[in-house]
Amino acid sequence: MVMAANSARKIPERGGARHNAGRKSVAERESDVYADYNAARAKREMHNAKIAEYEERRIAGELIERSKADAREQQGIMNAKSKFMSMPSKLAPMMIGLESIAEAEEILRTAIYEALLELSRGR
Repeated sequence: MVMAANSARKIPERGGARHNAGRKSVAERESDVYADYNAARAKREMHNAKIAEYEERRIAGELIERSKADAREQQGIMNAKSKFMSMPSKLAPMMIGLESIAEAEEILRTAIYEALLELSRGR
């Protein structure tokens, strides 16, 4: 009978590895599996929360596509260039006959501030 009991459990009589040597217990294996599962699940939930937040902000109009932002920036730069490049032809006639540098500076300063104000309003 001893032999039948040993053969059922498949434990060698001599030599070889000890029974369950180097193996984790069921509780240890399950805790690792559940820890990995919970970590993956938490990561997925965090990712889904970020996507949901992004969508809410996009729908609310807080976010725009990068290409649209780049196009707006480029348009703003072109508007500023156009505004400042047109200043000499507009201001030159006003400066003919001025008696002091201070008068010329005031005309230039006023024109620059007006241009900057218009540009800041998006015109």
